[in-house]
Amino acid sequence: MTTVKGTIIAAIGSILLCGTACAQSANASNEATEATGFMSSLVDYLNGPGVAGPLAPVGEALHEHGIKPVLVLSNNYMTNPSLGLVKGKTERVTTISYGVDLDLERILGLQGSAFHVLGQYNMWTHGSEDFANATGDSIIGHAAPFAPTDERLTKLTFEQKLFDDRFTFEVGIDNAASHFGTPVCNTPFLCQGSVTQFYNGLNPPPFGNYSARAAYKITPQITAQAGYYRTNLNFPFSHGWEGWKGKVKLPNGAEVESNYNLFLANLRYDTSPQTDLYPTHLEAMIYYNDTDFASPKTPEVYDSMTGLYLGAKQTVWRENNDPTSTSVALYGSLFADFGEGDDVNSELDAGVILQGPFKSRPFDSYSAKFIWNHLSDDYASYANVGAQDEFSAGVDANLVLAGNTILQPWAMYSWNTNKAMNPTSTESSDDGLAVGVNMIFLMDKALGL
Repeated sequence: MTTVKGTIIAAIGSILLCGTACAQSANASNEATEATGFMSSLVDYLNGPGVAGPLAPVGEALHEHGIKPVLVLSNNYMTNPSLGLVKGKTERVTTISYGVDLDLERILGLQGSAFHVLGQYNMWTHGSEDFANATGDSIIGHAAPFAPTDERLTKLTFEQKLFDDRFTFEVGIDNAASHFGTPVCNTPFLCQGSVTQFYNGLNPPPFGNYSARAAYKITPQITAQAGYYRTNLNFPFSHGWEGWKGKVKLPNGAEVESNYNLFLANLRYDTSPQTDLYPTHLEAMIYYNDTDFASPKTPEVYDSMTGLYLGAKQTVWRENNDPTSTSVALYGSLFADFGEGDDVNSELDAGVILQGPFKSRPFDSYSAKFIWNHLSDDYASYANVGAQDEFSAGVDANLVLAGNTILQPWAMYSWNTNKAMNPTSTESSDDGLAVGVNMIFLMDKALGL
């Protein structure tokens, strides 16, 4: 891991140094450029498409040679003013993702081949030790897991495309949720799929596992895909290299193997605004893992887990054929376990998305959503909750600034809250409001890389 990280950082450092020299040269030839006022610059940043980054010439040269650096800074903040077991707690996690995509066809002449590497480092964290425990419930609590200040390998794969790019094979270390059960809501952070993330094996991003994946385009719209992942129950303490040995202790004292085999298969149907006035996305996925999982309360041991995911997003109105024109889409997704092994064994997300209502900001989107999830009988009994069903309604937005910064404010009100994330708490959980904002800064794009 240290070697990989050092290589990535060295490569990015070299790119930045080279780009700085190029930028200084360009600035020297443009000293007479007229400066604009602060307000004009601010308005341009808020509404404009952005300008080419200072390293754009370097970025173009790298792309021509098949090299695409990745450098993204993100910050997630949330608080629970009236929701949960303990009110007024906050969590903030600042993360940098770094890596590179290599087109091996351009670099080495290997037709249809590519290499991907991506690492992530949680630079600063605050409140992640107790925020999920303070909220306690299975909706907002699941969205805010413990995030230690640490680094991990998210992706390290070789990808091969064949038969005019209709067939794709990828092997290495990867995250299953990047390809299977992908979110259809407006802000993916708020619909990560509590059912599949904890004992079912689709570890949330950025947790990578040894994997192999194959996809085949039956038609330009229909894709069939299958994958294998040696997944890890011990996230967020896994780092990407684990996969064959190790145990974790459950609340009832039972020890179970933390690494197990996860198999997934899905069928997708996709059209785009470029080809269809009313684009459609459909996904049906099934999963199976062979983990031995002990129920939190009973001595029963489950020797496997199986479930499904159904997701759909349909544009129901669009102003015209322009891909960036104002549109309205409906979406829904369902995760379900075929058993009692998990704490949350069913979850439904549904909502509406308004895309580009303001002509000057075609990439902004706004959404209203509803979430329902259901605790398994065993877990509800263990956590001593009165209601197994929790509900939440909320709003969120994606605001794109200058083409390289995305702000995602959100607010959600939950009721019938439970103690799924803190089942041993003696406090009672209150219905209430949680709010937050995510910031994603595409540093590679801002720099011109």
